[in-house]
Amino acid sequence: MKYIHYLFSLFFFGVVICNAQAPLLLPTRNLAEELTTQTSLGWRGMFLAGSAYQPVEEQWLTDNFLPKFKKIVARLRMKTTNEGFNCKDFAALFKTQLQMENHLAGNSRLGEVACAILVVEQRRSFGRVLSLKDSLHALILVRTENGWRVIEPQTMRLATLDRYPNRSTMQAVYF
Repeated sequence: MKYIHYLFSLFFFGVVICNAQAPLLLPTRNLAEELTTQTSLGWRGMFLAGSAYQPVEEQWLTDNFLPKFKKIVARLRMKTTNEGFNCKDFAALFKTQLQMENHLAGNSRLGEVACAILVVEQRRSFGRVLSLKDSLHALILVRTENGWRVIEPQTMRLATLDRYPNRSTMQAVYF
């Protein structure tokens, strides 16, 4: 029932995802090992719910999905507030929408999309989101065929993991 309500909501708000173009899914192994070698996070902060994860085609992500997600956010008039919709909500919506598009395109049988909610201490500004002293911030971490990408779901700003300014303050990754 939630699925039907979700589709109705997206259709009602002018977003049609039934004809979604699927990302080209590429096989990947040892997702967690990749992250432990590229970050200081280690296994302690990784929460992997699935047994198989597939990278997202980067061109599809940047050319199709990010513009579509930006329209969803604009259409729903979502803005960050201290008391309501905040960074974790933007990240959860982004991850859910990406998984939904993958499922509707018939690709979920290949494995889960390698997309996670990334929790960091935002010591340095990124994606037009200011630094937040002694505070945690939620973003998106996606594995593409070209490597790891960090996405600020409030502004659609994207960076490679090695150039992400708060890489050293990663607290957790939830797949």
